[in-house]
Amino acid sequence: ICELEKQKKSVFTLVTERILDNLYKDIVPWDKPWNGGEDCATSYITGKPYSSLNQMLLDRSGQYLTGNQLKTLKGKHLKHSGNLLVYYELRSYREFLKEEGGKMNPHERTSPKLTFFMVYNVEDCEGIDVSPREAKQAENAYEKADRIIESYIMRESLNTTKTVNFQYDNKEDVLGLAPIGEDLAEYYAAIFRMLIHSTGYKTRLNRDMGFRFGQQKYGKEELIGEIGSAYLCHKVGIFTSKRSETYKKEWARVFRANNYLFVSAANKAERAAKYILTGERPKEY
Repeated sequence: ICELEKQKKSVFTLVTERILDNLYKDIVPWDKPWNGGEDCATSYITGKPYSSLNQMLLDRSGQYLTGNQLKTLKGKHLKHSGNLLVYYELRSYREFLKEEGGKMNPHERTSPKLTFFMVYNVEDCEGIDVSPREAKQAENAYEKADRIIESYIMRESLNTTKTVNFQYDNKEDVLGLAPIGEDLAEYYAAIFRMLIHSTGYKTRLNRDMGFRFGQQKYGKEELIGEIGSAYLCHKVGIFTSKRSETYKKEWARVFRANNYLFVSAANKAERAAKYILTGERPKEY
């Protein structure tokens, strides 16, 4: 942590650099199987899963402890085995100006703030008992996906129509469904993307989604759709095919230009996915 603090970089920058490092290594962060899945990264102490953003920052699933928790349990970790995770909260406009002296649109009453902490996988620690994971009976992934899709469409009274390509009309609140293709994984990933977009409608989570290709808000909404779709796919056990080089390079270019984009989109994507699954409006943190 001391070394990270010496770098004098914002936590948004550290997170973005981590995501870019993954993309340069041919890893798409939201395609990590444990992000949203049953076999996810959890707190050793509470047993609760970390946020979707933090799942994407980790290299593997498993149980993790903070340095203080490890010290309390009289354990120790291997050198250079720590993983950076973040805590996301909203601060007031006044707090933002006081802490950073930055500029902010006065119509925006809050600004996101990130703080970081280090965690250690129990497999990299000594003196810690590793709790066995409970085995869960496997279900048919596509049947689970169908149940989620049908339940959400009915609950939200979402209108559907047959189209050549998947699409969502955020003005009329209409979901366009294309015919089933040979690649079922891609088929369901596409439906989930459209469902994620539909959560932004004014009577649901009310996101400003933009209306034109090339618009910054439109691009952010596309990223929300990508991350949210991957989350839902992993939740049911569907894993899509390998992404193209162009796909990775394009998102890397976008992240290099905006250090705040990934964190904000990941937060909104998780809220959208949970809304689809539960109908609840999770607090934006």
